[in-house]
Amino acid sequence: MTDSDDQGLARMVRGAGPRTPVPEEVRARMQNVLTTELAAVRARRSRRRITAGFAAAACILVALGLVYLTPTAPAPAPIDVARVDRQQGQAHWIHDELKVPVGKGNTIRSGDRIATADGGLALAPLQMNVDVRLGPHTGVTFRDEHTILLHRGALYVDAEPGDGPAAPLVVIARDVTIRHVGTQYLITTDGTSDVSVAVRQGAVQVLHDAQEVTMQAADYARLVSFDAAYGMTEATIEPWGGRWNWTTHNAPALPSGRMRLTDFLDWVSHETGYGIEYASARVAAEVANENRLIVGIDTHDVFDALQSVMLADRFNADVRQGRIVISLETSLETPH
Repeated sequence: MTDSDDQGLARMVRGAGPRTPVPEEVRARMQNVLTTELAAVRARRSRRRITAGFAAAACILVALGLVYLTPTAPAPAPIDVARVDRQQGQAHWIHDELKVPVGKGNTIRSGDRIATADGGLALAPLQMNVDVRLGPHTGVTFRDEHTILLHRGALYVDAEPGDGPAAPLVVIARDVTIRHVGTQYLITTDGTSDVSVAVRQGAVQVLHDAQEVTMQAADYARLVSFDAAYGMTEATIEPWGGRWNWTTHNAPALPSGRMRLTDFLDWVSHETGYGIEYASARVAAEVANENRLIVGIDTHDVFDALQSVMLADRFNADVRQGRIVISLETSLETPH
């Protein structure tokens, strides 16, 4: 404000003349109203502070009540979830720093951690009709009857379509969740960040970073990989050999009862991923007409079983690129 503004205000005050004094009773009423309102404001402020204090105290009491008054829910009792069906090499239960040997016929319970060494282990979950195989140097934890945590190594699952339970088997490897639809699939992880899922038959659902991918195998197997450097990648791979080889060394026993040779060869193809071919029409007819029934073979190696049966039935089995070629023994290959 400038000096000229001050002079202008002074002139206006002089022009207005002296103010009329406020009557005493008016002054008293105004004082009373102001005093009453001031007291009300102070009271409201005090109530707000008390209410806020009570609210804070109530929150603390509730929190304390949750901690001290609410009983902690007891951990669910362990339940039987699987049975060791086949074993190749050493395997152990891991309890803290202790290793307890596990072998064929032992029962696995929820919460159990299992580790294999150079060999593998095959398990039969009790609540579902699937075959689960642990590869060499593999570590898993059975969280419950439907969930397996794969810490490292390789896990193979074989479940025929329609044989899966209402709540299918779920495998969790690092941050990847795999849920089967009815299939043969193989999961591997290095125990840090890399996870791969290979599907040989059927389909699986794979969940990673809130993204769900359904993998469907066709003429070739499907592979999806997750790693920190490249994210998710997909590829087609052969359904035989390579990463699948170890699964053929710990296959289930032949289906109960007696099998015809054609059924046995179908079983071999299912277990190995190799197609079955016949060297000639005559060989195909000989196999189809073979009447000897296969009862049982004391081995869980598929190729050992194949050679044993072929020799007993006068046939040869030649394992080639992606297929097994069945032929007659050389001495029987003379035409009629």
